[in-house]
Amino acid sequence: MESRIQMIKILWSIHNSAWLLIWMDKLFDRRKYIDSDKKYILTILLSGMLWYGLQKYLSWIPLLLLLTILGYLLWNGSVEEIASLVVSYVFIWTVLLELVEHFWTNAEFCAQSGWLVLNGILISAIRHKVIGKTFTSLNLLKTFGIAFFSTVFLCDFFMDMIYGNAIQNYVFLSCLVSLLLVVYFYFRQSQLKMQISVLDTQYDLIESQYVRAQNFYTENAKLYHDIKHHLRALERLLQHGDQREALAYIESVQEPLQCKMIPVHTGVDIVDTVIYEAKEKAEQRNILLVVETPILPSGLKLEDREFCVLCANLLNNALEAAKEQIRLNIAITAGFLVIEMKNDYKEKPVVENNHFVSEREQDSLAHGWGMKIIEQIVEKYQGELSIRVDMQVSIKILLDVQ
Repeated sequence: MESRIQMIKILWSIHNSAWLLIWMDKLFDRRKYIDSDKKYILTILLSGMLWYGLQKYLSWIPLLLLLTILGYLLWNGSVEEIASLVVSYVFIWTVLLELVEHFWTNAEFCAQSGWLVLNGILISAIRHKVIGKTFTSLNLLKTFGIAFFSTVFLCDFFMDMIYGNAIQNYVFLSCLVSLLLVVYFYFRQSQLKMQISVLDTQYDLIESQYVRAQNFYTENAKLYHDIKHHLRALERLLQHGDQREALAYIESVQEPLQCKMIPVHTGVDIVDTVIYEAKEKAEQRNILLVVETPILPSGLKLEDREFCVLCANLLNNALEAAKEQIRLNIAITAGFLVIEMKNDYKEKPVVENNHFVSEREQDSLAHGWGMKIIEQIVEKYQGELSIRVDMQVSIKILLDVQ
């Protein structure tokens, strides 16, 4: 009988952890560590066993810490967002269980049934966009949850210290917390190094584009300055009837006068330079790059460097993936800047939850950070990013820039 009750409690713990991980999956993007359904199910079972063991033998505090760090390692969210979700989730579940115990004798079964219905309704509401994804209420619930669990933990701790109970559990708890913190800081440090590396690359890209644009316009300024003197010299030669001398003079200055011009696409020098370089690379790879864009008006909220990063990342990704054709469309519609990149592909890319998924770790990291920077810019300007793959890859960005 006791083993049966224990098995039921383990199943309840797995049920609780499953809903928590489902919420993480709805609110955040998975990291590559759980990119398959098998790994996801295994994570649910593992977290359920941890939920049961830590709750039974220690307290809620190590469970909250472990679930927070586990969520941060496996999902692409900030520590604060993950902690808000975990603490709020466990706090609401605890309050619900305490309330049900006052009204029903079979409290655990009733609470689990109610929990199933409640989570199902909320997940369905988010899926059908009846309610949006927000962390404001979670932050409020997190505050109450931390206060509640800290109070319970401190009361139990001081009572155990007074009566000398469960000392070994607190020693184990200290070791567990220390281990979790070491894992967290190691992962965080690795992530920051990668992010700094990508940001340095983006900075070098912007700097190189500025330098190249400046060089082009400096060369053109010299050309326009010198051409006046050349025209006056030719005028004198022609006035004196020295046509041969004039032709020889033209031939002598023709080579220095040759200067490449950056075609004006958007009117933003640094972005036009990015497009110009992308066209050069496309020609080298026998790829047709078509750009359709008006001269953008001045006074847009979007900074030039951010516009440059958006176009550079989109074009670089397209050049890597394209087989024969790339099309970049930029437009201003109803106060929104619309950037749409379309390209065919050599290998069909995999898209999950509006994100590219790569089987090769190196490509995944490079693609991931580049797209993450794009997502940050899109979020800053309250825009939208959509990725669609059928016969071609289509990436569409809408930014509120007016």
